[in-house]
Amino acid sequence: MWIVAVPIAAAASTDPPDSDAIPLEYAHTCSEQRITHTFYALCYAEAHEQAAWVAYELTRSEALRSVVDRTDNFRNDDAVRTGSASLSDYRGSGYDRGHLAPAGDMAFSQTAMSESFYLSNMSPQEPSFNRGIWRSLESLVRDWAVAKGSLQVVTGGIFTSVKERIGRNRVSVPGSYYKILFDNNPSEPTMIAFVLPNRKGSQPLSQYVTSVDRVERLTGIDFFTTLPDDLEHRLEANTDLSAWNFQSSGRSASARASYSGNNPSTGTAAQTSSRSSARSTAQTSSRIAPGQKINVNRASLAELQKLKGIGPVKAERILKARPFSSPDDLIRVKGIGPKTLEAIRPYITVQ
Repeated sequence: MWIVAVPIAAAASTDPPDSDAIPLEYAHTCSEQRITHTFYALCYAEAHEQAAWVAYELTRSEALRSVVDRTDNFRNDDAVRTGSASLSDYRGSGYDRGHLAPAGDMAFSQTAMSESFYLSNMSPQEPSFNRGIWRSLESLVRDWAVAKGSLQVVTGGIFTSVKERIGRNRVSVPGSYYKILFDNNPSEPTMIAFVLPNRKGSQPLSQYVTSVDRVERLTGIDFFTTLPDDLEHRLEANTDLSAWNFQSSGRSASARASYSGNNPSTGTAAQTSSRSSARSTAQTSSRIAPGQKINVNRASLAELQKLKGIGPVKAERILKARPFSSPDDLIRVKGIGPKTLEAIRPYITVQ
């Protein structure tokens, strides 16, 4: 199942509106068609027949939960109005159909796994790159999601140096790829970015770390546009590795084997649930203790950000709009719509 979010104007910047429709993990500029699938979104670059970025949130429970085997159901993405790349474009090219949102991150749901095989989520990658250092980075991301609770992940090719074009649709082969990770921890948010050339990797992953600012210069994309400017500038200029454990690779795989949620009988509900309900339950339960309620009239900025869908911007607006006589009053806060209000209602009080 997929939902197409209609851009503001064709062939123009479709910066995400400040509303419930575009959550933080998708808040990146898109000059062409923005498509929202159930568990990830993408910005389709027609000139390159692939996504300029693919973005999603990966939670601890999703990284640990493995109830679905890889499907290899590669297929066209009918949500792309101009038509996506096709299987024939890759056939005989010598390149792998490399995932941008990896199948390994989507094993928690049949829907998530299936949608990860849309060709709009693929990019031509050198086999030694895709099966080597790129796979290692994907595994490390899952380890970090387990350790940190959740991560916002953004991935794409860099088209300033296209190696060649393949197939009838002339799919671009990027010279390099980027991956950006955002740990939106209210008390200590951190970002890290990687740029890796599309060839066999010979260096430790830490050697490919760069700033988000550099990725923005290389791609022309403005990432995480809904963050407050001062926080965005500070995080995106950062290249500090101290918050990221590069020795943890492979831990999520072993943890998956013993995770109690890896039960096919419990997988059915996850496969049929909507993105909003699945994420709301997973994310809120990881931030707020059972039975706990946050008093929105007294809570600090950090406490408000524990609520699902309430980032720094909306938390600041809640502080300025206080007091509230009932939870329903939060609807007057810019950026909080009925969907967000219903998600946080069980976890808030005004008394």
